[in-house]
Amino acid sequence: MLLEKPGFVYCFLENRDNYEEDFENMKTAVIAHSNDVFSRFRTLNDSYDYLVKPIIAGEKELTMHGGIWMFRYLALAYYVAPNDEYEFFKAAILEHLQKLYDYKYTRTDHVRLYCSNISEIISCLESMPLNIPPEILR
Repeated sequence: MLLEKPGFVYCFLENRDNYEEDFENMKTAVIAHSNDVFSRFRTLNDSYDYLVKPIIAGEKELTMHGGIWMFRYLALAYYVAPNDEYEFFKAAILEHLQKLYDYKYTRTDHVRLYCSNISEIISCLESMPLNIPPEILR
């Protein structure tokens, strides 16, 4: 019997019971998930549409976990929609970072570091040239 865990980790029984069937199931799942990932993240625009736009539209909430994802999303917004949507999203990210800092369970060292350096981080991001080849964007 195949055991499936979050993160697509597959474990097979030591006695190899149902190995062939489990292997085929794993292979099918890997192919399906790969196709899903490759279609959602084919270009920066696709990534933006999948990750950032639902947050801007209010269809998805910002998570209270971690923090590095915020800078990836912020960079996507800056490169793909550098005007009004970026400014709106940046304001939402700054507000959310403050919530992370204020919430005692997420006030970790990295959140403190982000908060104390946020102006420098954003300034660095916004000073980067926007010379991305069109085929990567669209």
